[in-house]
Amino acid sequence: MFYSVSETARAHLKTHFGLSEKCGSMFNPVVFPDVNSLLSSLIQMTPVRIIKQSNNREAHEYSFPGLDFTGFNGVGLRRDFPNAAIQTEIRNGFETEFIEVDSIIQTRFVTVIAEPKDTNFDIITVYPGKYAPAFPYAGMGKEEQLIAEKFWKDHILLRLNNAINLG
Repeated sequence: MFYSVSETARAHLKTHFGLSEKCGSMFNPVVFPDVNSLLSSLIQMTPVRIIKQSNNREAHEYSFPGLDFTGFNGVGLRRDFPNAAIQTEIRNGFETEFIEVDSIIQTRFVTVIAEPKDTNFDIITVYPGKYAPAFPYAGMGKEEQLIAEKFWKDHILLRLNNAINLG
């Protein structure tokens, strides 16, 4: 698939490339040091799953079985961290909850959220890991909002305590 990335989207995507202070998923910098390196791989691939979203958006989930890992999955099940101190931060205009962890699990998946435009897709965001619904917001369809609310009730963002302990 062919994707294009606006300058606004590029600024947002920097939180997923390199070591970020923000919580959430991060790409393996050896495999995908920047968004351009990722896009050059995706142009030759077909998503393993496509999820239709509100506002004519689509989530494209890719698998990279030939790689050791594409990145670090910065989303975990809340029940796996019963004693963790929940913290909050503003992320993309939303107050989000996260916990600090000593290590983050590696993934071989990448998810692209994009809008179809003419012959390509405009990227909204991209992150390593399987599809995770957006944080609930007013513009979502009712069914999609219920799915997102349930997902984020059961899951939480992860932030690494110490960058040395990746994977």
